[in-house]
Amino acid sequence: MKRSTKTIVTVAAIAAAGSIALAGASLAERGSGGRHGGPGGFGPRAMTMFEDFDRDKDGKLTQAEIDGGRQSRMAEFDSDKDGRLTLTEFQGLWMDHMHERMVDQFQRLDADGDAIITDAEFQAPMAYVVARTDRNGDGVLSFDDMGRRWGKGHGGKERDKDD
Repeated sequence: MKRSTKTIVTVAAIAAAGSIALAGASLAERGSGGRHGGPGGFGPRAMTMFEDFDRDKDGKLTQAEIDGGRQSRMAEFDSDKDGRLTLTEFQGLWMDHMHERMVDQFQRLDADGDAIITDAEFQAPMAYVVARTDRNGDGVLSFDDMGRRWGKGHGGKERDKDD
């Protein structure tokens, strides 16, 4: 494999590992009765959606209630009222839906709680991933490091030493 291809693949693997670590931390935090735990393991966002869509407030959701709730949300952001969402209209819906998650992530990164994310706070999750994944302690991530952690190399296949 060419050196540039190996570099690109390694950078992609590192980015994926960072994403997995952040997602894993988020999921772990939601676990049994954690900050996001609720009835049936639903987090606060799911519970809010449940409550919003449960039109007759009977504690149950029918498909008709779910469909009505989704149609209502779509109509809220369909600015030209044509029954379709353009990318710009969908962006508004998406940003509205993801706002609470964005705030949660901001707060997770803001280690000292001062409502400002420093470079050090922003870098900390990836530094943690590198520290955990760099099994031979050389300060460099390689497929060998990840293979040791996950038992296999890139793509779930055993790695050949000459790759």
